[in-house]
Amino acid sequence: MVRSIFERFSKVLPVLQEYDTGIDAHCELLDIPAKPFFIQCKTRKNIREISKRIPIQIEVAHILYWMAQPAPTFLIINEFYTDNCYWMFPEAALEKRDDNWRNQGTVTFKVPKSNAFRINVKE
Repeated sequence: MVRSIFERFSKVLPVLQEYDTGIDAHCELLDIPAKPFFIQCKTRKNIREISKRIPIQIEVAHILYWMAQPAPTFLIINEFYTDNCYWMFPEAALEKRDDNWRNQGTVTFKVPKSNAFRINVKE
């Protein structure tokens, strides 16, 4: 579903893997010059309406993998029942932290609900 949104302005190549490395698709903007980026999509069924941010835990191994890529990785949360999507650029959030996160098993990101878009597959 999220793929249909990104295909409106970019080429989307799903990343086929035997195990989860933390990247679901490689995208490249259709504009010239084309700019590549990656997306990691997570689906949630119940997102609290009163919260302004959506907490999500990501394994440090995945974050390190993202950071080793030649293009940025965006984290997308798809709300299953509403088709609302929320996004963030995790590396920007990590710049505000000390490097101790590298020694943890997971990092909790808080994706702002203000970074929203809606999937409308009828368009």
